[in-house]
Amino acid sequence: MHGSVMTDKQSAVVTAAFNEGFFEVPRETTLRDLSEQFDVSEQALSKLIRRGVHSVLAEHLSQTSP
Repeated sequence: MHGSVMTDKQSAVVTAAFNEGFFEVPRETTLRDLSEQFDVSEQALSKLIRRGVHSVLAEHLSQTSP
């Protein structure tokens, strides 16, 4: 597949989440902090992150499957 597998909004949110430590253990930022930054609800932000990560994983796994 050419180009990004994520929408522009998903890419922005997932990139911010990654850069700000959302995926670290323990987390360095929260859904609340990120949702305020993007002016969306925590639920909407969670969906954006999950859908974006799912798209990247689906693309990666489809390329690495025998």
